[in-house]
This record gives sequence, structure tokens and C-alpha cells, in this order.
Amino acid sequence: MNEKRNSPALFLYFGISAFLTAAVLRFAIEYLQTGKAGFSINDRIFVTLAIGVFLVLIFGRYLASYILRCSVCGKLSQDVMIFKGGRSGRFCREHLIERFRNEFTACSDRMVVIYPSLEMKTGPYVYEYRAIGDIPEKFLQSRFGRTMMKALLSIEGKCARCSRDATVAYFGPGNTLWEFVGMRGKQWDDVPNMEMPAIFRLTCPFCIADELCFSLSRFDGVFSEGIILPHNGSGIFVPRLG
Repeated sequence: MNEKRNSPALFLYFGISAFLTAAVLRFAIEYLQTGKAGFSINDRIFVTLAIGVFLVLIFGRYLASYILRCSVCGKLSQDVMIFKGGRSGRFCREHLIERFRNEFTACSDRMVVIYPSLEMKTGPYVYEYRAIGDIPEKFLQSRFGRTMMKALLSIEGKCARCSRDATVAYFGPGNTLWEFVGMRGKQWDDVPNMEMPAIFRLTCPFCIADELCFSLSRFDGVFSEGIILPHNGSGIFVPRLG
């Protein structure tokens, strides 16, 4: 996110917003007091409201700029990462990907990993780890859930790409059929449709980290609800609508 402090356009935007907000409030006050909607822009109450709203907007903007910063480099950021135990951290995209890679490759639990395909999506997406013990039975009994469990139980032997032990059933790029769902008047790709046989590869976290990081880094959106890291044992890494 680019910082644009003290931009004339930004102050103009805040000024217009303050004027309109103050006008609406003053109309409301006048109507409640007299039963009529009308006032002069020279009215002291209107001027006070306009100045107050303007200051609130400026203060709120700078407060947000102070809070919404990467915990590593201080850049403005809306990306959030959720760690084991529920602790969260805010990072710029570069440091978010770096932390994801470190945490992902350090995970030794068996997991199903679905390639997020976020380089082709915009919108309120989350890349989430769902521990098996936390997934409702109804979900596990669905077509998608049964496919995931079958893949999880098949993990054994060596990684298909290196000599490390296989801990991941990986549904790589192009192997997952997505369903379109309606949300907020738009069409989004959501939970995979497993009606067709899905193809996965037994691998290790190290051999697929680059592919996952590529997709996450190219996401034209924000992870405001977080990338949720592995926790509570074996599970599934899957993108979903936020």
C-alpha cells in the first residue's frame, strides 16, 4: 500500500465529506427543532459540525495509518496472519509471504493442501488451515470432505519431488474445479467441486512452498481476515471467501 500523506486531493476529499456530513446533521437538528429543514452555511452550529467532522476524519486517517502497519518494516498494510494459538500479526505482503513460508515449511503434521489460485482472483478471500478435529462432521461427510479425508489418509512414503518424508497431499494448479457462488451481488469462486476425480501428489512442504507463495504474493486483494497457519494437528489448507 502506498502512503500519500498530506495529499491535497485527500484533504479536499475530507473537506467535501465533512461539509456534506455536517449539512445532513444540521438539517436533521433544524428539522427536529423547528419542523423545517433549512439553514445557512454561516450558521455557527453548521460550521462547528463541519470542523469537527473534518478533524475526526483527519485524526481517524492518521490513527489508522499508525495502527495498520507491518510489524516488521512499518509499511502500511491490511494483510493479517493468524498464528497457532490465535495470535495475529499484521504484515506487508513481502513479510507476510516470508512468515508464511517459514511457518508452512516448519509444519510436520500431515495435511491436505489445495493450491489457492489467488493470482487469478480478486475479492474477500482467506487462505485457511482447518484442523481435522475442528471440522464439523457434516462437512467431513460431504463429497468434498470425503475426498479430503481420503487424500489425508493416503499420505505415506517419500515426497514425489525429493527424498524427504511425504507429509502433504497436494492438489496443485489446475487440479481443482471451483464452483461459482453468488455473494454481495457478484460471482465468486468458492469451495471446490469434487464431483470429478481430483488428482493430488504426495509431497513435502518444502517442495510446494514456492508455488503457494507465488499465488499468495500475486493476490490482487487483501488478507484482512488472515492467512490462518497450521494448528491443532493434521488438517486442510484451503482458500475460501472471507
